[in-house]
Amino acid sequence: MKMALVEIPKKLPLLLIQNDILLPGSSMRIPIIGSMSMNMVKSRLLSRNTLANSIVGIVTVEDLKDFEKTINNSKCNIVGTAAFVLQVGYSNWTKSNLYVLTVAGICRFSLDKLVMEEPYPMGVVTQLDNIHPSKDVALTPESTKMAQEIQELAIKLLESMPSSLPDNDDFQKRIQNASYSSLQDLAMAWLNPSYEDKKEILYALDVENRLKKVLAIIRKHLKGVKIMKKNGGPKTELNVMTLPKEQKVLLVHPKVGGNSDFSD
Repeated sequence: MKMALVEIPKKLPLLLIQNDILLPGSSMRIPIIGSMSMNMVKSRLLSRNTLANSIVGIVTVEDLKDFEKTINNSKCNIVGTAAFVLQVGYSNWTKSNLYVLTVAGICRFSLDKLVMEEPYPMGVVTQLDNIHPSKDVALTPESTKMAQEIQELAIKLLESMPSSLPDNDDFQKRIQNASYSSLQDLAMAWLNPSYEDKKEILYALDVENRLKKVLAIIRKHLKGVKIMKKNGGPKTELNVMTLPKEQKVLLVHPKVGGNSDFSD
């Protein structure tokens, strides 16, 4: 997704998830579980004629049934990811008839306070990342060097993959054109990092600290790729979202205006 200047609303409807973290620059399919999440989807998304500019806050909690516990234990020191809603899907693959949201992370936010808990959580938030392709934060020479190394290693990894893989060329262009402040999140988007790695990166609010963490992860990833190739292991692949062949999804595509577009 091509990013222009983005300012998120001061209040966001919150979508609570478990066991995963959405980073800015990444996309994710989220099954809608629980009455609060279902209420949010029905009242904020399905009631509209278009998904254009629909933004929700993705927050990872320990217990979906007791999300207040996560809020209270952290004393509202919670970082989430604001995300565009790209699609609303309806899946009967698991025989439980779930809605599935496809979202794309925009930027970090801090959750300042909850202003509504029913029928779905709504929070007052503060945007933590400035999203603008032509502007960047001032970095020290050491941090600039780290950013350049991340860029070089990421491109090197992408070039080692089959060119026929989906989004390979697009990822290379995005890495080459990314600002240093957004480069780290973009590089993490296709490395398929662990939950703990993603949490560390999400909460690394200082850009220079984030650079150090991402550089260590991408070096480790590159080392693992070299070992696999040496041992004749499986080829590295991009972290591309796929659906099981049996899954039937009703997609609601975002449109600039008019009625929503439904397709099988």
